[in-house]
Amino acid sequence: MSSWGKQQDRLVVRAVDVLSGVLSGAAPEPARRVVASRALLAVEEWLFPLHEELVVAENADAAAQGPTDEQWMDDAAVRRWVTETLAEHASSYNELHEVWEDDPDHFEPRGEHPVWVLLEMSPFARRLRLLQEAAARTAVGLGGDVGVGAHQIGHWTAGRSRPGIVSGRRWRGRWVSIRRGCTLRATSSPMCSSTGSRPARARSRPPWRASGWARRSRTGTTAPPSRMPPCTGAAAAGSPG
Repeated sequence: MSSWGKQQDRLVVRAVDVLSGVLSGAAPEPARRVVASRALLAVEEWLFPLHEELVVAENADAAAQGPTDEQWMDDAAVRRWVTETLAEHASSYNELHEVWEDDPDHFEPRGEHPVWVLLEMSPFARRLRLLQEAAARTAVGLGGDVGVGAHQIGHWTAGRSRPGIVSGRRWRGRWVSIRRGCTLRATSSPMCSSTGSRPARARSRPPWRASGWARRSRTGTTAPPSRMPPCTGAAAAGSPG
């Protein structure tokens, strides 16, 4: 698998997105089975280089004929079906060509190959990658467009986190989440900029409270010390009023 790189990553992401979009929640009709066969073929041609082209095509076509409604009922089910299909074909591939673990053409079922990580990606992470590729935007540029940092785009495209819909309010120029786990930036619409961190407390206090004004206000004074009029005349000299 030494030839695997970013080009193959993009191919797998596109193929899985096509499979999910066409097959999820749909009956396994003949036309959809053809799409499934072609998408599998595009991926397996890179995963199993020692197979002849005819063998790869026959394996992909045979795999597309078997799924039931339950195996294609949603995105997670489709990705699970693809994972199981590739794992089964990997075992037969290694056995047929007598490829061992130290061989560069060895493809371990559910091992450390990048394809298994790509198959676990959520629809959001997958389509964000496709958007970034189609728009030819870097993480910095795309992050600037949506109001988050480049590191956050990296977390999203890797599937390590995703933006959440939270309740919040504006406080001192920032959006502060009421729910623990996300501090939000001040934008026209709040977007999660980090996960797992404790949000700032959205509570401000009057400037005079720190100086003990809250206690003195009980004596009947109606304004904080900084706003009280200065003493003049006899009162300033300490004479009784």
